[in-house]
Amino acid sequence: MSWWVYILRCGDGTLYTGTAADVERRLAAHRRGRGAKYTRGRGPLAVVYREECPDQGAALRREAAIKKYRRAEKEALISDYAERRSRMKKAAFIGTGNMGAPLIQAACRAVGAEQVVIANRTRAKAEALAAELTDLKTVVLPLDLCREESFTALREKLAAEQPEVVLLLNNAGCGYLGNVGDGPLARQTTMIDLNVRALTAITHLVLPYMKAGAHILNTSSIASFCANAKLNTYSATKAYVSSFTRGLSYELRNRGISATAVCPGPMATEFVTVGGITGNSPEFERLPYCDPQQVALSAMTAARHGHVFYTPTAFYKVYRVAAKLLPHALVVRWAKCGD
Repeated sequence: MSWWVYILRCGDGTLYTGTAADVERRLAAHRRGRGAKYTRGRGPLAVVYREECPDQGAALRREAAIKKYRRAEKEALISDYAERRSRMKKAAFIGTGNMGAPLIQAACRAVGAEQVVIANRTRAKAEALAAELTDLKTVVLPLDLCREESFTALREKLAAEQPEVVLLLNNAGCGYLGNVGDGPLARQTTMIDLNVRALTAITHLVLPYMKAGAHILNTSSIASFCANAKLNTYSATKAYVSSFTRGLSYELRNRGISATAVCPGPMATEFVTVGGITGNSPEFERLPYCDPQQVALSAMTAARHGHVFYTPTAFYKVYRVAAKLLPHALVVRWAKCGD
């Protein structure tokens, strides 16, 4: 878990150096008089420097080193940090999944992003998408989000660039039709790795670079509200995404960052073919499909209004309510994807 070394400039002009896992939360504690004894009564307080460290021990060692600096050396550190911040562009981080260029452009325009970072396992696919984003500066990160080294690479990239992330769109995910005991084990574990572990890790890594007014959109599914036969593992992973997003929205409320779970029904993307659904589940294919571009635009509107969940179309809104109110077994039969 990352830790941070930070420097506060106090109202009397003095500097205070400390460490925290969450600098914004620690700053709030200082301002309430519940932080360090030194900062009490010395407001207003402002963070003028922060530096990421790999763990608490490294942060404490770095704090001790900075505290030995002369005032001029600390001011030089702060000045260099301020210069880097002034060159910073507002960025959107997109785990692309099946998003097309029009959707990304619309989302970035809505939040004023000047740069978009595209993470995708396949470099060629990410570069092809970047080539379509003619009005945005793009950075391609060929990351396999099921592999630990990808998170290390992302952490290092963020630390080097120090972006202000105004939009985090966790859209990478997968789902496979079939019973838990059927087919290769890798299909089950990949759904958990990509839909749960990767989404959590990316959110953890990107959050320190988000400020008030930023938005997190996590792609969940209407399947998150009820178990689905032959999509059991997928439904369980999306239930995690919805629950995680709800908790995240409470956690980030005081920081002014919104978190929204986007819960559509099936969409006409490669998900239905790669997941083995096309031709194998007549019940699933009879469900009303959602338009991906409309879902993206409406989800951004929901995020800007602070909604924790967004579900498109009247049909799926009714389903979501029914999943809460009706007996679970009845909803499972309704949601059944084919036997």
